[in-house]
Amino acid sequence: CFRQGLLMTLHTLWPDSQTAVVPNASDGGAAGITTGTVLIFGAEGTVPSIHFLAPVTVGPGETWTVGLWVMIDNTSGTLLDSRSVLGATLTGGAWNTVDLNAPISVDHQHAYVASAWSSAGRYVATNGYFSTSHGDPGMVYGPADGENIGTIVPWPSPIVSNGRFLDNAPAGFPNFSAGSTSYFVDAVWDDGAPSGFFDFFQEV
Repeated sequence: CFRQGLLMTLHTLWPDSQTAVVPNASDGGAAGITTGTVLIFGAEGTVPSIHFLAPVTVGPGETWTVGLWVMIDNTSGTLLDSRSVLGATLTGGAWNTVDLNAPISVDHQHAYVASAWSSAGRYVATNGYFSTSHGDPGMVYGPADGENIGTIVPWPSPIVSNGRFLDNAPAGFPNFSAGSTSYFVDAVWDDGAPSGFFDFFQEV
């Protein structure tokens, strides 16, 4: 018989049309590089996936590890979930979506970091991108580098750095920043609101 299911509303900071000024960078670090973005979500919801712009060159045997972190302060965070895939599953020079192991609950009272680690040290970049904020504070918001987010988080010093990295190291929390550079690592946010219905067949 035919049944109906709910279509859920998914949001990202960037559309798939977003490009980077430097589309194929490498730090040459033997242990790889983690890049990331600080994100604030407009309400409670879940993050099922990490959405990131891969460099033009992605080797099939490279390991990519995506993660979602909740920030403790501007220099540290707690890993909520991560998942590793091989470069053979990704499309170079395009936006890729990698599902986490399970949807992660998020809220508007914390800042989060979406991260992507490349074992080969590869990434994309646009210098100065986060000199201003981006996105919608009611949906998915990327604060400016140096923005005071004290209305969201209870940190003693609520100044946040955006456009983050951790180079020449295994996958970890990206706690460095330079030049307000964006590395275009995003998260898929499900706000829990249905956007419509779809029909499907189920045998009985």
